[in-house]
Amino acid sequence: MTNKRVIEDMRNGRIMMMNEKNMERKTPQSAICNPQYQIADAPVRKCAMGEGIVTRAPNIISSVGLGSCVAVTIYDTRRKIGGLAHIMLPNQLRNDECGLRNKEEQKTPQSAFRNPQSAIRNPQYKCADTAIAALLEELKSKGAVRQDLVAKMVGGAQMYSSYDDSNSGVGKQNLMSIKRILDRERMPLIGEDVGGHHGRNIEFYLDSGKVIVMAMGKGDKAI
Repeated sequence: MTNKRVIEDMRNGRIMMMNEKNMERKTPQSAICNPQYQIADAPVRKCAMGEGIVTRAPNIISSVGLGSCVAVTIYDTRRKIGGLAHIMLPNQLRNDECGLRNKEEQKTPQSAFRNPQSAIRNPQYKCADTAIAALLEELKSKGAVRQDLVAKMVGGAQMYSSYDDSNSGVGKQNLMSIKRILDRERMPLIGEDVGGHHGRNIEFYLDSGKVIVMAMGKGDKAI
């Protein structure tokens, strides 16, 4: 990969981030909690792009603006403890905020990668490989038991046809990376709503483990 290609990839990545942040801003508050599934007085925790939250019932975790990003939920079905990560990139080698950059990217100036105004509080949740490891560690610290954990994922859309072609789109790469990691961890993937060309918002209900997907221009879907 040439320096020019690396910078182009990062520029397109920033465009995707800006558009997904616009999706967040345009989402009405009424879309953040579906009254059909909401539990009275249940606290809602909002998970921003590139971040993660681990909590327990009766809390609800919401995340909006999923385009090529993928939301992964991991849930302890017996103890009703769960976590959600809003993943932006397939692995830490694609972004230095998640870990070490690869050799080719190390030749590119830091200014091509960093935007101080878009800092993420918990960068380990930004990339698939570090995000799933972070979720599992925090779930364990809160009392979750590995054998009772199940996973679901939502997102990974092909939002930009000129860049996200069927072979190398960020959305598809995110999905492939997450599936490989879950398979390696022997984590059952029991539900998904992925791909397509549309954005999504989700709500994760810790009382039941349900994930409600609200796709733009489509009806709600429970997985």
